[in-house]
Amino acid sequence: MYWTLYLIDKEYVVNDASGDRYPWWLTHAGHSMVVPILLLEALTTYHRRSRLVIEMSILIALVGSYVLWIYYLGLVQHIWVYGILRKISTVNRVVILCGFGVYAIVLYLIGLLLHKILWPQRRQEVWPQQWSADEISNGQLEFENFRVRQGLIR
Repeated sequence: MYWTLYLIDKEYVVNDASGDRYPWWLTHAGHSMVVPILLLEALTTYHRRSRLVIEMSILIALVGSYVLWIYYLGLVQHIWVYGILRKISTVNRVVILCGFGVYAIVLYLIGLLLHKILWPQRRQEVWPQQWSADEISNGQLEFENFRVRQGLIR
Protein backbone atom coordinates (compact mmCIF):
# COMPACT_ATOMS: atom_id res chain seq x y z
CA MET A 1 0.00 0.00 0.00
CA TYR A 2 2.80 2.41 0.91
CA TRP A 3 4.65 2.14 -2.40
CA THR A 4 1.47 2.36 -4.46
CA LEU A 5 0.53 5.63 -2.77
CA TYR A 6 4.14 6.85 -2.95
CA LEU A 7 4.24 6.30 -6.72
CA ILE A 8 0.95 8.16 -7.19
CA ASP A 9 2.01 11.15 -5.09
CA LYS A 10 4.78 11.33 -2.50
CA GLU A 11 2.71 13.68 -0.33
CA TYR A 12 0.10 10.93 0.18
CA VAL A 13 2.48 9.04 2.47
CA VAL A 14 5.27 11.44 3.43
CA ASN A 15 4.38 14.71 5.09
CA ASP A 16 6.64 17.50 6.31
CA ALA A 17 6.48 16.39 9.94
CA SER A 18 7.57 12.82 9.20
CA GLY A 19 10.29 14.02 6.84
CA ASP A 20 12.02 15.73 9.74
CA ARG A 21 11.95 12.62 11.93
CA TYR A 22 12.60 9.90 9.38
CA PRO A 23 15.16 10.23 6.59
CA TRP A 24 14.09 8.98 3.15
CA TRP A 25 16.46 5.99 3.27
CA LEU A 26 14.96 4.72 6.55
CA THR A 27 11.44 4.89 5.15
CA HIS A 28 12.62 3.15 1.98
CA ALA A 29 14.36 0.37 3.93
CA GLY A 30 11.43 -0.11 6.30
CA HIS A 31 8.94 -0.60 3.48
CA SER A 32 11.20 -2.46 1.04
CA MET A 33 13.18 -4.94 3.12
CA VAL A 34 10.07 -6.76 4.32
CA VAL A 35 9.59 -8.68 1.05
CA PRO A 36 13.15 -10.07 0.68
CA ILE A 37 13.25 -11.05 4.35
CA LEU A 38 9.89 -12.85 4.14
CA LEU A 39 10.92 -14.64 0.93
CA LEU A 40 14.16 -15.77 2.56
CA GLU A 41 12.22 -17.09 5.55
CA ALA A 42 9.77 -18.91 3.25
CA LEU A 43 12.67 -20.60 1.45
CA THR A 44 14.49 -21.67 4.61
CA THR A 45 11.81 -22.41 7.21
CA TYR A 46 8.93 -24.87 7.27
CA HIS A 47 5.95 -23.63 9.30
CA ARG A 48 3.33 -25.95 10.74
CA ARG A 49 -0.03 -24.46 9.88
CA SER A 50 -2.99 -23.98 12.17
CA ARG A 51 -6.54 -24.10 10.92
CA LEU A 52 -7.20 -21.45 8.29
CA VAL A 53 -10.05 -20.00 10.36
CA ILE A 54 -7.67 -19.31 13.25
CA GLU A 55 -5.00 -17.84 11.00
CA MET A 56 -7.50 -15.58 9.21
CA SER A 57 -8.99 -14.47 12.54
CA ILE A 58 -5.55 -13.41 13.76
CA LEU A 59 -4.81 -11.62 10.47
CA ILE A 60 -8.14 -9.77 10.53
CA ALA A 61 -7.57 -8.79 14.18
CA LEU A 62 -4.11 -7.40 13.35
CA VAL A 63 -5.30 -5.50 10.27
CA GLY A 64 -8.32 -4.22 12.21
CA SER A 65 -6.05 -3.01 15.02
CA TYR A 66 -3.85 -1.20 12.52
CA VAL A 67 -6.86 0.46 10.88
CA LEU A 68 -8.26 1.50 14.27
CA TRP A 69 -4.86 2.94 15.22
CA ILE A 70 -4.76 4.94 11.96
CA TYR A 71 -8.25 6.29 12.70
CA TYR A 72 -7.37 7.09 16.31
CA LEU A 73 -4.29 9.05 15.26
CA GLY A 74 -6.22 10.86 12.53
CA LEU A 75 -9.48 11.67 14.28
CA VAL A 76 -8.31 12.16 17.87
CA GLN A 77 -4.69 13.31 17.52
CA HIS A 78 -5.13 14.96 14.09
CA ILE A 79 -2.10 13.11 12.72
CA TRP A 80 -2.95 11.29 9.50
CA VAL A 81 -0.33 8.63 8.88
CA TYR A 82 -1.14 8.66 5.16
CA GLY A 83 -1.65 12.18 3.83
CA ILE A 84 -4.30 11.03 1.36
CA LEU A 85 -6.63 10.11 4.25
CA ARG A 86 -6.68 13.75 5.37
CA LYS A 87 -7.78 14.93 1.92
CA ILE A 88 -10.63 12.50 1.17
CA SER A 89 -14.12 11.93 2.55
CA THR A 90 -14.97 9.47 5.31
CA VAL A 91 -16.63 7.10 2.84
CA ASN A 92 -13.49 7.03 0.70
CA ARG A 93 -11.35 6.45 3.81
CA VAL A 94 -13.45 3.42 4.69
CA VAL A 95 -13.19 2.11 1.12
CA ILE A 96 -9.40 2.54 1.05
CA LEU A 97 -8.87 0.93 4.45
CA CYS A 98 -11.22 -1.98 3.61
CA GLY A 99 -9.25 -2.38 0.40
CA PHE A 100 -6.12 -2.54 2.54
CA GLY A 101 -7.72 -5.39 4.52
CA VAL A 102 -8.58 -7.31 1.34
CA TYR A 103 -5.04 -6.69 0.07
CA ALA A 104 -3.60 -8.15 3.30
CA ILE A 105 -5.79 -11.26 2.98
CA VAL A 106 -4.76 -11.75 -0.66
CA LEU A 107 -1.07 -11.44 0.28
CA TYR A 108 -1.58 -13.97 3.07
CA LEU A 109 -3.23 -16.45 0.69
CA ILE A 110 -0.35 -15.98 -1.76
CA GLY A 111 2.00 -16.78 1.12
CA LEU A 112 0.06 -19.98 1.86
CA LEU A 113 0.29 -21.01 -1.78
CA LEU A 114 4.02 -20.26 -1.84
CA HIS A 115 4.46 -22.35 1.31
CA LYS A 116 2.66 -25.32 -0.26
CA ILE A 117 4.78 -25.04 -3.40
CA LEU A 118 8.07 -24.80 -1.49
CA TRP A 119 7.32 -27.52 1.09
CA PRO A 120 5.06 -30.13 -0.61
CA GLN A 121 6.73 -33.20 0.91
CA ARG A 122 6.02 -32.15 4.51
CA ARG A 123 2.23 -31.86 4.16
CA GLN A 124 1.23 -35.40 5.10
CA GLU A 125 3.71 -36.19 7.83
CA VAL A 126 1.77 -34.51 10.63
CA TRP A 127 -0.80 -37.28 11.20
CA PRO A 128 0.08 -40.87 12.21
CA GLN A 129 -1.13 -43.70 9.96
CA GLN A 130 -3.42 -45.62 12.32
CA TRP A 131 -4.59 -45.88 15.91
CA SER A 132 -5.42 -48.97 17.93
CA ALA A 133 -8.86 -49.47 19.45
CA ASP A 134 -7.35 -49.23 22.95
CA GLU A 135 -5.81 -45.83 22.22
CA ILE A 136 -9.11 -44.54 20.87
CA SER A 137 -11.22 -45.91 23.73
CA ASN A 138 -9.08 -44.57 26.57
CA GLY A 139 -8.78 -41.02 25.25
CA GLN A 140 -5.17 -41.44 24.16
CA LEU A 141 -6.12 -40.48 20.59
CA GLU A 142 -7.03 -36.90 21.47
CA PHE A 143 -3.90 -36.43 23.54
CA GLU A 144 -1.66 -37.80 20.77
CA ASN A 145 -3.42 -35.65 18.17
CA PHE A 146 -2.75 -32.62 20.35
CA ARG A 147 0.92 -33.56 20.75
CA VAL A 148 1.31 -34.12 17.01
CA ARG A 149 -0.35 -30.79 16.14
CA GLN A 150 1.87 -28.98 18.62
CA GLY A 151 4.98 -30.51 17.07
CA LEU A 152 5.89 -32.39 20.25
CA ILE A 153 6.03 -35.74 18.42
CA ARG A 154 5.88 -36.94 14.82
